[in-house]
Amino acid sequence: MPKGPDPRVDTAPLADVPRLLREGAAEFNAARFWHAHEAWESAWHALRKHDPRSESYVHGMILVAAALENAKRGKENGFKRQFAEGLHLILGSRERAPLQRPRDWEDALVRLYADACRRLDWAAWNASGWSAPQVEFRD
Repeated sequence: MPKGPDPRVDTAPLADVPRLLREGAAEFNAARFWHAHEAWESAWHALRKHDPRSESYVHGMILVAAALENAKRGKENGFKRQFAEGLHLILGSRERAPLQRPRDWEDALVRLYADACRRLDWAAWNASGWSAPQVEFRD
């Protein structure tokens, strides 16, 4: 089966970034983290090419979405590693956040990560019905 365009090579125009971010948000808010990751990855590659100063926050969001996909699949190490790296990028570039209320979302992510990491029985946490905080982008 042929693959779609490679976003690293066939980058979207910068004008498509807001649409891609909103599409990723809709997927993320529906707990379809892999699809959110894919939409945000296309936006990230466009930012890397056209506006490199803006790409770190979106890169962090991609890693958080991938981490949450790992959590859904029961992969504790992948979840913890990617989530920590994603938080590091997000919190280190919060002044470039394209979100409506970045601080609220970031705080909710930190609480989710802390709750998962403090549990002695990660499998029980993962089966607990946790939910990711909703994300909203500026218009």
